[in-house]
Amino acid sequence: MLHRRVLVVVASVLVQTFHLGVQGYWTLDCRLSTTENSDPITSFGQPNTTHTHVVAGSSGFGPSATSASIRGDEHCTSCDVREDKSAYWTSQLWVAPGEAVGLSEEDIKARGGVAVPQVKGNSFIIYYKLITERGEKLDNSQAWENIAAFPEDFKMHASETLIKEKSDASFNVHDMPVTYKCLHHGDEMDTAGFPINPALCSGGLRTQLTFPSCWDGVRSGSEDHSSHVAYPIGSWAGSSCPASHPVRIPTLFYEVIYDTALMAEYFDKGWKLMYPGVPNQFTNNGEPLFHGDFMNGWDQAFLDKALSECAITPCNLIQKEYSSCTKDTQMTIDQKTEPSCTKYPRKLARWKLLFSDEFDGDSLDMSKWSHMQGDGCEFGICQWGNGEFQYYSNSSRYSYVRDGKLVIEPKYETGEHLENLRQYCRERCTLGNVECLSKCDKIEFSSARLTTIGKFETGPAISSYGLIKIEARIKVSDGEGLWPALWLLPTERKYGEWAASGEIDIFESSNDMSKAHGTIHYGGTWPGNTFYGKSTAFSPNTWHRVTFYWDNISMRWYLNSKWFLSTKSGCGTSNGWYSIPINGAEPSTTAPFDENFHILINMAVGGHFTGNVPYSNAAATLSSATPKSFEVDWIRVYAM
Repeated sequence: MLHRRVLVVVASVLVQTFHLGVQGYWTLDCRLSTTENSDPITSFGQPNTTHTHVVAGSSGFGPSATSASIRGDEHCTSCDVREDKSAYWTSQLWVAPGEAVGLSEEDIKARGGVAVPQVKGNSFIIYYKLITERGEKLDNSQAWENIAAFPEDFKMHASETLIKEKSDASFNVHDMPVTYKCLHHGDEMDTAGFPINPALCSGGLRTQLTFPSCWDGVRSGSEDHSSHVAYPIGSWAGSSCPASHPVRIPTLFYEVIYDTALMAEYFDKGWKLMYPGVPNQFTNNGEPLFHGDFMNGWDQAFLDKALSECAITPCNLIQKEYSSCTKDTQMTIDQKTEPSCTKYPRKLARWKLLFSDEFDGDSLDMSKWSHMQGDGCEFGICQWGNGEFQYYSNSSRYSYVRDGKLVIEPKYETGEHLENLRQYCRERCTLGNVECLSKCDKIEFSSARLTTIGKFETGPAISSYGLIKIEARIKVSDGEGLWPALWLLPTERKYGEWAASGEIDIFESSNDMSKAHGTIHYGGTWPGNTFYGKSTAFSPNTWHRVTFYWDNISMRWYLNSKWFLSTKSGCGTSNGWYSIPINGAEPSTTAPFDENFHILINMAVGGHFTGNVPYSNAAATLSSATPKSFEVDWIRVYAM
């Protein structure tokens, strides 16, 4: 539920207007599948290349990956179209002293360089732009030039030579293959280089890479990995392919968004953004290039059909859905080691009740619960790190006890209630904080987020018990933009910030509430983290019983007494959970889930897990005559 929520359910892709006119395209919303020093195109078979790549797509990515291998039934994709198991990767961005510009990644790290994390949520977005010599294909019924599907074993590298040739031409910045956008106020312009002060990019620094869209029609690859493709002559739209490369293919466009605002302390010291130096991959001013690679893993029949039927989106053929996929043997910039461990024995023959709330009485028991308030900005995660709309309040208007049940009721406020909400926000702003006060004048949604932090925490590895059970009886309303969750966070975060210290999602759902999801987040500090989870059928407006079992080396999820998810620690298991702490802490064999965790219950509005539902749609949901809510009949925590 928390800060770095990743791949989402997207119902449709809207056609957007750019300087070139209306463009038709598809998008794939992806999270990282892995981060590792491998490149099966430029360094096939070599387990360690000279620099780190951030990778999205097939879990089959690796140093010896091929188009055939990444399509294997044993692999999944971290992108939201299941028919595509392609691999997409780019170079990792770093911040380091200026003297490190042009040096290798090893030298950058030796000078204290730090990998820049990617933004929360969808940080790797791939566009399939459908552009031909006559312009963009705008209507599925138009008989325009064909755009050929990639051959089955097609792969390409966005070549340094091609990029330099294109960038040296007299085009405006929008026609350059590599551009950057500092996301801040919504009116940002593309630039040919890094912004002057990346710390001001509050929404992240978006690195943008356009691949060649003309193919020679013969080779699926080439010795230099790029000569079988070429950029069109002139602007992207309305330009022809060179005679040597006459076949038009989809124009791949990568957006990789880095959270440079988090690196302000380094920019204050005069450090610079940079990519590691790679032989022959430098701009004319001597700086290393942002480069990218693609390996085709599409279901070929599906891709052919999509190119003929889905010139624009939304398109019924392309169905987007949540993916919990990651590479099984996840590697990060700092490699993990495989631990060994022993399961702790149970201490009691029967369950012992550690914590419960039956929600009897007329009000919330504040000896057990506290309200989290605001929009997350005071914690450095505005919009709670997930693009959410609500401003959490401690008012009984949004959370209360009724008929022996906890009710969390999000609202879209108007009139007097809206002014009360905004005044509540203003009173929480630091004196003289103009930006905070201005933000308060824009909020319209509120809800409640309850936590037991400081009042109750538990965990099997640190308690005197070997097994923990958490149960709750819940009911949720359906509605576009709603996101209820029952989850756990570490209290001390002894292994570092999210997700090195872990997160456990016992239950969450969204929108039509047709699925209940269970998930754990672990690994390194974001973006070197990963997660694992599954979903099961769920229904709104009816009561369900969720049950979660947790010992020091395993977890199990049940819905209405039916199992749907299990996960284990990395105790000799290559795909188990683990932690890569950054604060010097030595992880145990069961880290990060070996410390105290506290409970959270909330209902968010909007955000990545809802598919980034438009603001107006969420407002319509909460403007209906029927109130929407997340109800909890009871919650109980046992141990033995």
